Amino acid sequence: MHIDLPNWMGGLDNELKSIPITSLAIPGTHDSMTYTITKDASVAPDSEKLVRQLIKFCGFIIRPIVYRWCITQTCTVLEQLDLGIRYFDLRLATKEGTDGIYFCHGLYGAKVNEVFQDIRDFLDSHPKEIVILDSQHFYAFTDADHENYICLLERMFPTMLCPIPRSIADVTLNWMMQNQYRVIAIYRNNHAESKNFLWGSVLWPTPWPETMSTDELLKFLESRLNKRSHSIGLVSQCVLTPTNGTVLKSPFSGVRSKCAIPSCKAVLPWLDQKQQGSVNVAIADFIQIDNHSFPSTVIALNYKQKLNSLSY
Repeated sequence: MHIDLPNWMGGLDNELKSIPITSLAIPGTHDSMTYTITKDASVAPDSEKLVRQLIKFCGFIIRPIVYRWCITQTCTVLEQLDLGIRYFDLRLATKEGTDGIYFCHGLYGAKVNEVFQDIRDFLDSHPKEIVILDSQHFYAFTDADHENYICLLERMFPTMLCPIPRSIADVTLNWMMQNQYRVIAIYRNNHAESKNFLWGSVLWPTPWPETMSTDELLKFLESRLNKRSHSIGLVSQCVLTPTNGTVLKSPFSGVRSKCAIPSCKAVLPWLDQKQQGSVNVAIADFIQIDNHSFPSTVIALNYKQKLNSLSY
């Protein structure tokens, strides 16, 4: 099956555009913006205290190791969008001595507004596509920082931010297009209560497998799918999580070889067995592996079988 990945949402038939977005299969990326981290980046506040101390005293040895293990994506946000990615997992931090908000994962990445501009440009040039921005972690954030970040969302995506309806089942692609909503902003913090366009964690759970075993990963994903409520969303984290022991055993390796490739080999056959309406958002590391099989496999689930057994 050929799928026009940059325009796959717009290419769905009208029936699929009329079902709840929580029943669409949507590919996403885990720690989406780590491609913006450079080898000489400064240490971010989400890094462990021991790592911060080691970099302080022997950074020329430790920093390259930290860099290898904090990168989970190498495709830019525009490349991810062109590969069909529509969900982005955002880890955010402030930086002392600056007034900006940055992406992070052990080390600091780019300023948020720079990447959001790329997303906005994509949405402007692809009028039938929508994105989900999941602001999941906030480090060194004050109340004022939350307010500034929320204002940034409003400034970058004016009129595009989708409000929370009375029933999540009302949120379909057709409904969003009719109302010119293009962005669902999940906000995993109490500040979500301050705006009607910030979707709290309860509306889109994202359970974390926290394992290096592919068998345990598949058991976890299957269990959460079986328990899911179709009245809300669900993020299936198709990722392996390295431990400190993993890094110590293979300091010069990284997430791609030790986590992303094994998880991809295990998860793709599992996904391929699923039917339309079971998987909602599924995320992975290094989504270009195996000729971008992950996003293609997730999107293809939407074409497998018409939804007629689920009620909303």
